[in-house]
Amino acid sequence: MRTKLALILVLVGTLAALFAFSILDNTKPFVVKATTTIATETQTPVFSMKGYERAHVIGLVTGAATSTELTVVGLRRETETASLTDTPFVATEVTVDEGYFEFEVIKSMSKPYVSFYLIPDATCTVTIVGIYYGADSAPF
Repeated sequence: MRTKLALILVLVGTLAALFAFSILDNTKPFVVKATTTIATETQTPVFSMKGYERAHVIGLVTGAATSTELTVVGLRRETETASLTDTPFVATEVTVDEGYFEFEVIKSMSKPYVSFYLIPDATCTVTIVGIYYGADSAPF
């Protein structure tokens, strides 16, 4: 009985380790915008979705006033230096004193580069990070 239990535990441990390495191999954390205080419209650096199918982006916002409204607009681009007039793929308003926003970005084959406009109505501090995932299913 103890031998069977030990074998089952070894099998479960081995499968868990393989699954964990698979997850680690297919994900990659990245910084979209390091902690910055903004008072006017700001654009984040462009990041590439090449090699990954999706990205989960999370932003932490700390407002200077009791209520700060931050509008976040995402843009897809054909190249890293493409025009700023590309069509937005997401727009949401986040009203915060202290809070966060998050997006799930799905790669577009024709426009694999992404950036965000941050439009505050008062001074606020913003940090945005993300995790790429889906490397095993990304076509390029």
